[in-house]
Amino acid sequence: MRLKGIKTMPEANKYLKISFIPRQWNKLFMVNPESKESFYRPCQKKLSNILVLKEYRRVSKDQTISLGCQDHLVEGPQKLFLARHQIELRTDNSNETQAYFAGKKLTLKKLKNPSRKSQDELDTEIVLKAVQLADKL
Repeated sequence: MRLKGIKTMPEANKYLKISFIPRQWNKLFMVNPESKESFYRPCQKKLSNILVLKEYRRVSKDQTISLGCQDHLVEGPQKLFLARHQIELRTDNSNETQAYFAGKKLTLKKLKNPSRKSQDELDTEIVLKAVQLADKL
């Protein structure tokens, strides 16, 4: 393309579409089919189950995993005990995450993470308690 003086993306796309693909690429690689019958087959599985991002996590002793800075309780069918087992997380294009173990779908329940007080807040509480005790005396 440099030899043709092409410097921008639209010029490159136009060159590929009009000149390169029909004249050079197809000439080298195009083959006429043996039969005019279509061999297209519809996909047997749902594409939404295939086109996913897969991650693997190990379940902790308390049946939880961490996902996106949030703890989730992992529950399976028939009360499976999954501690220390690896589960598969599948995230689809709508950012919905589902968990699976041995091909079976699991349930993830968000847990409320405990809020942690800073050291200053703890010190303030101690001082307030000391003042309240002093007032009682």
